Amino acid sequence: YQYQIWATDEIYFIKDNKFFVIQMLDVDSKGGRAFYDLFLSTFKFIGLEEATKEEAFPVVEKGEDEPEEKGEEMVDCGKDKECFEQRFKVCKPAKSVSSDAIIFIEGVEGETCVIRMGTPDGLLDMKCKIPDYATVEFGDYEFNILPYCNWQIYMSEKYGFGVKYPQDWELARSGGVESDFGQLSSFWIASDEYSIGPYVRRDSFIVNTWDSSFYSYDLFLKDLPPGIDSDTIKKKEIIFDGQLAIELSYMIVGDAGSGAREGKRVFVQKDQIVYTISCDPKKCDKILSTFKFIE
Repeated sequence: YQYQIWATDEIYFIKDNKFFVIQMLDVDSKGGRAFYDLFLSTFKFIGLEEATKEEAFPVVEKGEDEPEEKGEEMVDCGKDKECFEQRFKVCKPAKSVSSDAIIFIEGVEGETCVIRMGTPDGLLDMKCKIPDYATVEFGDYEFNILPYCNWQIYMSEKYGFGVKYPQDWELARSGGVESDFGQLSSFWIASDEYSIGPYVRRDSFIVNTWDSSFYSYDLFLKDLPPGIDSDTIKKKEIIFDGQLAIELSYMIVGDAGSGAREGKRVFVQKDQIVYTISCDPKKCDKILSTFKFIE
């Protein structure tokens, strides 16, 4: 008989006048269910006292001609690009570290080379499966690597920016905007719908561009979304892809009954274009970390 309550799983049974209980706590935590099923799959009944551990849990011996399996040694290339590119050409495990990225080569999967790319602060983690890796120039990663990663890429040469976002997010709007208030374009992506109680939400990430002769920081402050708790607004200056920017963070309350939530906006100007970026908390910082200006 199996009994579940909250995150505890218990199994009760009787064999040969003995009562057995198997219990695992926190079974629905991250990885808990998989570990539980793995442990449970090893459970065996054994005979009487004459059964030995080796008889109950036989070890499968390798044949004489079967080589011992050994994992490929990870080579730490540090900042040595030539070392890393040589390992990439043959898809052997390696690690490369720079000021803005950490890259691991994990190994061959099918006909692809699997690599994992992340930022030192852990905000971005992408897994990429690169075909034809023996002939790929890794240095030109924006064109040769990123298209095979599990984040999508949006680039607008006309409005001077690019950004990466998760595969399961949807491009809701992109392109130019006809406006009497100096708005040039709007880029808007959104997550899948999810529920908060009886309410359905989608998190979003929005980049609007403006003609700097029309749009100013004062207008940016006046254009904050409704429902902000003014006591929670925090302002700080940041460096955003090499440009001085202003970031506002705040709490939005009374959001259609779904409770308070965090919000963030960034104001940054480059040349004659003002960029205003708004995002909800889900993966906001991760997506922000991928934003790049395009010359």
